[in-house]
Amino acid sequence: MKGHDRLMLAREQMGRRLRGRRAHSKLRQLVDLILARPLVSSAVTEKDLKVTTRG
Repeated sequence: MKGHDRLMLAREQMGRRLRGRRAHSKLRQLVDLILARPLVSSAVTEKDLKVTTRG
């Protein structure tokens, strides 16, 4: 349970930092992806979020 609580706290903190960002920003989705999968490569990020390498 401690690990779950820490992840939820981290998600809330990142959500607070992302307030005021552009509506089409993929940062919220990136945070959720990273919290869902502890090991994320750039290729997985590109595929799941449908962004380019540069994006």
